[in-house]
Amino acid sequence: MILIENLPQNRLLQPFQDIELNEKTGLLTVSQNEKEVKLYFQRGRLVYIDLDQRPVPLLHKLLQAGIISKHDAKRALLAAHAMDGASTARNYSELQIASVLTEQGIVSSRQLDAWARQEATEILHNLLTWTNGATYFAERVQVPTERFLFTLRVTSLLSPQVSANPTAPI
Repeated sequence: MILIENLPQNRLLQPFQDIELNEKTGLLTVSQNEKEVKLYFQRGRLVYIDLDQRPVPLLHKLLQAGIISKHDAKRALLAAHAMDGASTARNYSELQIASVLTEQGIVSSRQLDAWARQEATEILHNLLTWTNGATYFAERVQVPTERFLFTLRVTSLLSPQVSANPTAPI
């Protein structure tokens, strides 16, 4: 990993712009004290965010966001179990759950994309409030397998004021 910079007074916008402009593939790790956020990029686009905490299953995230109901979550798990043919319950990957949700008509891919965009925007704006810490970028690191991926331009998720004036306090 290469240390890009410390984060005095929020200078995260520059690494985001550099990754996007140079179409980098890899992992940008942003850390502050005990917190760590991992942002995976492919060809300059943000494709996955991993918050350094206990993983939350995709169904739970969608339930918390109000995208699906408890009934929908149970229906999706039953459908995944039936498709899998396993005799015991198991943990399904984000990719499997997203596929079942769309195949069963519980949510559309457009709804999943909108949710992912909103989640990414909230996380990025939260990162921009960090006033200290460090960022590291490791090239050619691939996204963990079986994740629900999206493809977003980070600079399009940031407010116009932040993009226009990266040194302005947030």
